[in-house]
Amino acid sequence: MFESEGSGGVHGVDHERYDAGAADAHIPVYDERLTAYNSRYGQSGGWSERVLARLRGPDSLSGRHVLRDVLERLGLPSR
Repeated sequence: MFESEGSGGVHGVDHERYDAGAADAHIPVYDERLTAYNSRYGQSGGWSERVLARLRGPDSLSGRHVLRDVLERLGLPSR
């Protein structure tokens, strides 16, 4: 998924490039495996469906967008 340009670059840092095509090639297999796993526990859908549903918009947040405020009101601030 990553291609290295070699070491010894700026301050000895390796520069890598993300290969989205190579990473995306694994999604169908992961979806298939997660769908099988989910079905054993009475859930439907694969990973892609779940991720896209959670990113759909504010309505898909199911209250997560107010979680920090609620925790702070309960005296449990986060950084």
